[in-house]
Amino acid sequence: MPLSRSVMLTKKSVDCMVSAIEIYNKPNFRYREELFSILAINSWELILKAKILADSNNDVRTIYSREYPTNNNGQKSKRWVYKENRSGNKLTLDIFGALKRLESNGLIDKVCHENIDLLIEIRDNAIHFYNTDQLLALKIQEVGMANLKSYLAYVQTWFSINLDKYNFYLMPMSFFHSVNPSLVTIGSHDAAVTGLLKLIAEKEISHPFNEDSPHNISIAIEARIVKSSDIDAQKLKISNDPNAPGVRIKIEDIQKTHPLDYKELTDKLSKRYSNFKINQKYHYIRKQLTSDQRYFLAYPQNPMNPQGASKPFYSVEVFDEFDKHYSRKTQ
Repeated sequence: MPLSRSVMLTKKSVDCMVSAIEIYNKPNFRYREELFSILAINSWELILKAKILADSNNDVRTIYSREYPTNNNGQKSKRWVYKENRSGNKLTLDIFGALKRLESNGLIDKVCHENIDLLIEIRDNAIHFYNTDQLLALKIQEVGMANLKSYLAYVQTWFSINLDKYNFYLMPMSFFHSVNPSLVTIGSHDAAVTGLLKLIAEKEISHPFNEDSPHNISIAIEARIVKSSDIDAQKLKISNDPNAPGVRIKIEDIQKTHPLDYKELTDKLSKRYSNFKINQKYHYIRKQLTSDQRYFLAYPQNPMNPQGASKPFYSVEVFDEFDKHYSRKTQ
């Protein structure tokens, strides 16, 4: 049995959005933001038309564009006709027409509509920012993440399609660049980028983030290295693979899980045990623990030279090991 038009458009829309995500997540792709916005908007246009068709029993006429042609006397005709392209084929609704049609029926959330409008603006202005502004790239990602969340919600609601088999996420910017938005001001960018950043900021102020809603203007992303006891958790490994995503680890990240340097560790051990001494026994036990990252991590004193001298940091879990060798002080 042939697929209905709405089902065909839905499948094309999902394929298009998956392509947008795959392109964005390529580590060395130099046109990621621009192509993501182009493909994501194309995907939305397809899914919106699919919804209109599904609600009209797949009557293709419901997605055709109409116009009132101009008569020979220069007056607009009172009868509409379907628009045609240069090949003589009927034109379908553009994304603005499709959004307006669904919004009039209460089928599109206002914030989602605003988010799609922003992505359209990003697409239309792509020629002005060929991957040169990191703050704009970050804001595009945040708008894009909110866009994907809305897309997933509507695909599920409208067509009962579960997209769990796809990885619908954009790789965090910290995997590609070191960007701290708080250190960059809008005024430091060229005119085209500044205008777009201001527009995004205005929309974010008008519609503050709501974690309980599937629809937002933007979603901020923070990538952190955290300790996990889950045996299925993916381990972070150092690799010389040029295709592996890069993760920048700051000293603040190390200190969250391994807060003790050598002096602090030694001081705490002296206060904890009655028979503790800084001698060969202590150094031997401590060095044995350096082979296990649960207890020990080293941070390079010069981050630009990871192979150079490093500073040791210890986790509080080392106390469990030292308890095996020393006597605790009584209260």
